[in-house]
Amino acid sequence: MQIHDWTRVTAGTFHDFHSAWITHLKEALNLNLLPPGFYAMAEQHAGRIVPDILTLTSPEWATGDRVESNPEDYAVNDNSNVSPPLGAVALADAPPHVSFRSVPSEAAVYREKRRTISIRQVPDNRVVAMIEIISPGNKDGSKAVREFVIKSLEVMNAGIHLLIVDLFPTSASNPEGLHALLWDDPFTLPAGRRLTLASYRIDVLNEAFIEPVAVGQEMPDMPIFLNPAWYVNVPLAGTYESAWRGMPKPFQQILDAIE
Repeated sequence: MQIHDWTRVTAGTFHDFHSAWITHLKEALNLNLLPPGFYAMAEQHAGRIVPDILTLTSPEWATGDRVESNPEDYAVNDNSNVSPPLGAVALADAPPHVSFRSVPSEAAVYREKRRTISIRQVPDNRVVAMIEIISPGNKDGSKAVREFVIKSLEVMNAGIHLLIVDLFPTSASNPEGLHALLWDDPFTLPAGRRLTLASYRIDVLNEAFIEPVAVGQEMPDMPIFLNPAWYVNVPLAGTYESAWRGMPKPFQQILDAIE
């Protein structure tokens, strides 16, 4: 299947597709591709990637027992319809008198909701590799790009192999794509292929495997390393097509429209 121009739709629409793609990738890895002793999980993280991912292992691995959680521990305390206590002011009745009021962009909101595929190895269930599908929020200005680069370098510095799938165009904050910011080596994307797929093998001497692509090009598969000596090919093409089949028809029509 050909790569679509995802700048034609909103960050929320891509988030819907992103979620489906992650699910199909996880299923393909667990059902057909990963060797015994490895498994893939779709995991959501916020803030610093490495601490979040490394602490996501379920408690039952450590104890051998199933841990029951109390739903009340996760209950949301919604006081929106309760009168404010003495001395407090209701936001709806009297907004603060300031010059500016700001909320995050849609792209930033969905950036915090994105999921990453982590590949873990038994018996200690440690993370050995991660797959990141870039969202619009990851490239929503220089600050977002800088945060993503820092987090990705943290992952690689922790010895975790990484695959990045970036289907969004370059901009002033990443003029040669995200790989150029991650790699200590001059890199220029070829003209006409300004989207990037990059797989990083982490070893004493790290190595990058880069495939520049373009809108309208067939989606290629890419390697993900499970240790420095061997890898499996990630079926980006087939899982992309599976996620596409579940897209609502109105958005398929927008993305398939000929300019």
